[in-house]
This record gives sequence, C-alpha cells and structure tokens, in this order.
Amino acid sequence: MDKNLTQLVEKDSSFLRLAQDIDRGHFFHAQLICTEDEQYAKELCVLCMQKILQKNGLQNLCHKLVNGTFLDLLILEDPKSIKVEDLSLLLEQSSKKGIESDFKFFLVLGADRMTVEAQNKLLKTLEEPNPNQFFFVCVPSRFLVLQTIVSRCNVVEIESPKKEDVSLFLQTNFGVAKQDAMLATEISLGNTSKAILALETKSTSFELAKEILLKINSSADCVKFATKLQKSDLNEVLQFAEFLILDLAKIKTNSSKLWFESQKEVINQISISQKGIIFVYDSIQKIKKLAKANVSQAALADKLALAIAEGKHI
Repeated sequence: MDKNLTQLVEKDSSFLRLAQDIDRGHFFHAQLICTEDEQYAKELCVLCMQKILQKNGLQNLCHKLVNGTFLDLLILEDPKSIKVEDLSLLLEQSSKKGIESDFKFFLVLGADRMTVEAQNKLLKTLEEPNPNQFFFVCVPSRFLVLQTIVSRCNVVEIESPKKEDVSLFLQTNFGVAKQDAMLATEISLGNTSKAILALETKSTSFELAKEILLKINSSADCVKFATKLQKSDLNEVLQFAEFLILDLAKIKTNSSKLWFESQKEVINQISISQKGIIFVYDSIQKIKKLAKANVSQAALADKLALAIAEGKHI
C-alpha cells in the first residue's frame, strides 16, 4: 500500500461509509466496488480488510495486509480474461479455514474481464457464504457483470477523487513537478492508476488529439493526419479531443473552470469559430457512435480529420 494513496482513500466518502458499517457490525459479506480506477479500488478494499481485523482485535496482522504477505487474502486479477478455472483455484480456498486467523478475504480485480462461466461460479459462492469470509469484487461499472451478482452484493459507486488531490498524490509520491503532475491528472481524467501511467508514458493519444485540433486546416492535412489516426488508439484520441474542444468553448465564453487547465495557452491557439466548435463536437459524438458499431478505424480516422478541417471553415 502507498501512504499517499492511503491518505487519499481514507478521506473518500464511500470508504467512510463502509468503515462505519464495519464498526456497527453491518458490513455485508460481498462488496461490489464500482470504479475504473483499479489501484484506488484495491487500496479501498485493503483498508476495509484492515478495519475488520482491527475491530476483531487482530491489529498485529494489519501490517501483513499492507505488505502483501497476509496468507488469508487471495487476489485474482488478469489483464485479459478471468476464466472459470482461474476462479476455481481461488474459490477452493473458500471451503478451508483461515491460516493466520478466522477471517478470509477474497479480492477480484477487473471482474468485468470474467467470462460468463466464471461469473456464474462466483455467484454460487456469493449465494452461500461461509462465516467470516468477505468478497470484494471490483469492476468499472455494475452493468459490466451479471445482474444476479449485483443483487448479491452491496454496491459501492466510487466518485473520482478531486484533481487537486490526485495531483498532490503524484507530486509527493513520484517527486514530479506540480505542472507535470497536473497534466498527468488531466490526461487520466481523474483516474489515479491512469495518472501514474501517464507520468510514465507521456500519453501519445493526448498529444495527437492536441496536434490534430491545432494543425488540421486543409484537405492535405487530413490525408497526413488520417494516417496517424489509423495507427492510434482512436477511442482515446476521441475522448481527449472532446475534452479539449469543450475547454476551447469554455475559453471563448469565459465560463466554468477548464478540465485541461494546464494546457490553456495551447488550447487558445486552436483557430476555430464558435459554430465550428459546435460542429466538431457534434461530429465527435457521431464518430464515437460509429466506433461502437464497429466501423473501420480507417473510415473513422478520415471522418475525424475531415470534421476538424470543415469545422475550421465554418
């Protein structure tokens, strides 16, 4: 566990409510933690486990949770797919007594990556829980797992932490400058895990979104950038372009705080009228819908580039 991230989670209203449930003895055996930020979710779950151990006089085991050496915590995660055989290995342990205490904890990260068969196997276990066993199932949205699983869990919807808090976390934990930390936070759209990744990778999708909005002015530019867009993570580029164009609209109308505050000077250099902004924004929404309909990336790249060029001539 990271001290700075722990401090961030400890202030979270969702965690405070769960901690209160633990103190009152009302903590449900299965928690569905809904957030796209897996690192944040994991931190919250481990803090809840610590709280349960503390309430039951087992403070001496909390340091093992923090260090990842607690033998009665089983974690299941896979960046691609969680299959039924993966889950079987974990659930075998649910029929056995704890090694270090009477409590056992099961943490499933990225539950949206479970196959339907794996979800059904998990469901059976949630329906017939053993005493002193707690399941934490983490998923970006409750709608990405079987609704029968949702109905067996206490659902916890986590709001993204404030940008300022994430930025401070990056500064104190990674020793980066305030401006770099804020940009990484903005690129991540408030997601702690993605903000850390943005520090490491310097998001090429974000840089491309800025570049196309700044530099596409003609049909010749469309051809040049369409090729780049075809090789990119187009969904990410669309998301960043949408936020950037909205920030430009805010600058032109002197309204509400920008999301990409650190990029205000750059955004202000995008030469496009108010009508053009609306046109490009609407075009991005249409392209996002086409992306969900599995239209080819080449066609989507062409549409985005042409929409920006057309928007600049309205």
